Amino acid sequence: MLEFGPVLGSLKEIRVDRLENRWKSEVPFPHKHNFFQLILIVRGRGWHEIDFVRYPLTPYQLFFVKVGQVHRWQMSPDTTGTLIEFKNETILHNSTAICPSWSVSKIADQIDFTKGASKIHEHILNLFDLMLEEYEGEGHDFEVALKHYLIPMLIDLHRLCNGKIVSPRDIDPILDTFLSLVEENYKVNRSLIFYAEKLRTTPKALTMRVSRALGQSARAVVHDRCILEAKRLLGYSHLSLGEVGQEIGFDDPNHFSRFFSEAVGIRPKEFRLQYQMAASANVP
Repeated sequence: MLEFGPVLGSLKEIRVDRLENRWKSEVPFPHKHNFFQLILIVRGRGWHEIDFVRYPLTPYQLFFVKVGQVHRWQMSPDTTGTLIEFKNETILHNSTAICPSWSVSKIADQIDFTKGASKIHEHILNLFDLMLEEYEGEGHDFEVALKHYLIPMLIDLHRLCNGKIVSPRDIDPILDTFLSLVEENYKVNRSLIFYAEKLRTTPKALTMRVSRALGQSARAVVHDRCILEAKRLLGYSHLSLGEVGQEIGFDDPNHFSRFFSEAVGIRPKEFRLQYQMAASANVP
């Protein structure tokens, strides 16, 4: 296992590239980005692993790697397709965007375009082609055109995964702030009172707003973020179990073990062993 960490991008806002230029990963260990990646496979062999799930590469698979997700891939030299990278700021606080970041996060990590092919699939594929053409052509105002193509693509992907899109009147500005606060503070504060006070509301009101939009309580969002980071550290780092607990705010290893076991169903040590065994069995 190798230590993982963020790989910071130097994107302006949107970058589009042919996958044949990027099939060999520049970062050969599990890592995460501060931007989103949309990866369309047209041809190729290998695998792509996103937060412990390893997907085989087959034609017309689409992968969506969100900000902060840990991933890695191994692709054959004949792999072709398109890679789109964009920052959270591209879709957040953008007058042309109607997909807030918490809505985009509901798009699946992997979508099989060979199943249930429809007009919406065709539309998404066309948008990939248009964005690549705009990016490579660098025509007048091509950056603006890229934004206008990206938003309908995200809407279509959201429809494929959820059946409906978020209307502007349904967007709750507190949610993005809450999720940002969770990302910044989950390691040091799991108290719902803390987040409610930061947002100048009550724990009950916050829970109602979060539950209505995300389908889970605010407390569950905080706890799930802790568990996800614990899994990443257990699976992808050399840290001891005690050090993993300390990384997410548990000074007492036994308290961390109970917290993890209640949420996942197995102890941290068992989770690490299971992942190591699965990863070894899946190595090509």
